[in-house]
Amino acid sequence: MRARIWWSMLLRGALAVLIGTLMITWPEQSAGGVIMIVGGFAILTGVFGLVAAVALTRFGGGFALIGALLTIVLGLVALLWSGLTADVLVFVVAGWALLFGLIEICAGLAVETGEAIRALTTGLGLISVTLAVLLFAVPDIGVVAVVRLLGFYLLASGVLRIYRAVAIRQSLQRVIVE
Repeated sequence: MRARIWWSMLLRGALAVLIGTLMITWPEQSAGGVIMIVGGFAILTGVFGLVAAVALTRFGGGFALIGALLTIVLGLVALLWSGLTADVLVFVVAGWALLFGLIEICAGLAVETGEAIRALTTGLGLISVTLAVLLFAVPDIGVVAVVRLLGFYLLASGVLRIYRAVAIRQSLQRVIVE
């Protein structure tokens, strides 16, 4: 089962690239539904993260489990309290990005298999922390700018997730062959 679970990371990455591209391409249209987009994406990616965390414990699964649960909570907050103003959502997303980024950095440092996986996981953490710093520094940049910023974040983190999924798959295949 562990050898086939890399797909959940790949799917999370592909979903992030797709949504990020849509948010960059049509920020005005995305702005109206940004709370629903953030909430739905967070819940979906959190569920896929739970699957990956449980199956891939040797790749920082404990930290991934915390990150997945945190992501699901962000999604639930966004969807259940959809009346949140854009300003409040910016701080909620910034707080999530900071915590998730620190968790990813810790997971990257804890990974025992392969420099590529360690570097990609740490890179995801750094991208998240950068997003948090930008949102905390300039929280009133406007909804369209926030949508574009989130779009670029999703695009970059999605590409890194895809590369990490492929690296994990290759690592797992080496373990199976050996």
